[in-house]
Amino acid sequence: MKKLNHLSNIISFSSVCSSWRSIGVQDRSHLLRRTPPGFIIPGRPNNNSCKSQRFLPLTKLKLCNDNDTLVYHNLPLLSLPDKSECRGSYRGWLVMVNPKLDMAMLDLVSGSTFRLPSVTTLPPVPQALAISKTHVYYSMSSVNKAIISSSPASSSSSNCFVSVIYTRHRALAYCKLGDKIWRAIKFEGSNDKSCDGFTDAIYHKGRLYALHDSGKIFTSDLTALYPVMTEFIASPPPRHFNKQLSTEVCYLVESRGELLLVYRRKDNTQTRIGYRTRMFEVYSLDFSNKKWIPATSLGEYALFIGRSQSFSLSELNVGGIKRNHIYFMDDCIYADYYYKKNTGYDMGDFDFESSTIDFYPTSFRLPYLPGFWVTPVLG
Repeated sequence: MKKLNHLSNIISFSSVCSSWRSIGVQDRSHLLRRTPPGFIIPGRPNNNSCKSQRFLPLTKLKLCNDNDTLVYHNLPLLSLPDKSECRGSYRGWLVMVNPKLDMAMLDLVSGSTFRLPSVTTLPPVPQALAISKTHVYYSMSSVNKAIISSSPASSSSSNCFVSVIYTRHRALAYCKLGDKIWRAIKFEGSNDKSCDGFTDAIYHKGRLYALHDSGKIFTSDLTALYPVMTEFIASPPPRHFNKQLSTEVCYLVESRGELLLVYRRKDNTQTRIGYRTRMFEVYSLDFSNKKWIPATSLGEYALFIGRSQSFSLSELNVGGIKRNHIYFMDDCIYADYYYKKNTGYDMGDFDFESSTIDFYPTSFRLPYLPGFWVTPVLG
């Protein structure tokens, strides 16, 4: 077991049988102490195998080349629920949705699962109702992103919340582990039954913070009897972006106990693939004075952003990563539609000190949906 020093090894070991899985679960805190993260490569939508999804360690990503097919088939297979797709990840826990629109949280190492409310119980979005007149038809793709508040304990799940951003209107709903339905959150003082227009969200020190496409940050206490989204602060204007030549993608990240706002600039004009990340800006929120402070360094930490829940890791605690870097995943889910390309072209790491980007090999293409970061499981 001491030689299993990568998350991919632990996953492969734990997938052999129930006895080996129990050993992996017992020893994972020790084994994964310095394990770097990796990400899940989705399977193709027409693949009937429940093992069509694979795990790619971060340390192997740069080894991919024109023979990426060989690399792909040598990656560990994941025993995930049949035909399910991942919609979020947090400290080794995955949020999965299947063709029957059932949702669940799955521990990648132990295989433990917690059922979540069905997609069909999501609150109707007013704009969608206005179009359909009668009711809303949901699908697997209705859930854009899932955000988990904390790792659920086996003995108690009372403090674990899951929020989802869903439909093209980017509405926001939540549930507490054990709930049977998703619950709507409305804006404070509004008569609307749900909130929409959200692009990202995160749990920070017991509260939910959500980024609205208006540029405002809203917050809510989900432990309240009737949670509402309250306007908290406006996001700072980016300093180095030209909206005529590029698009901005924003992420909320927690690092060193601080709440960070990360701007990612994608150039839409000068690449053969139609989009390419060019720059990042990071701001830290000063809660005392309620203002954003431009970050000049990430210190010993590295940020990981993409479609999955964003997070930070310390170089002192995790091997195989570089401090003061931003690791980014291609998060364009419409690459095949807009650019006639498979996703996976826009991945790399950004050196925050030198403002340079080391792109990962573009030959390693993801066949369907963008991948999801998976963090070490330390508890």
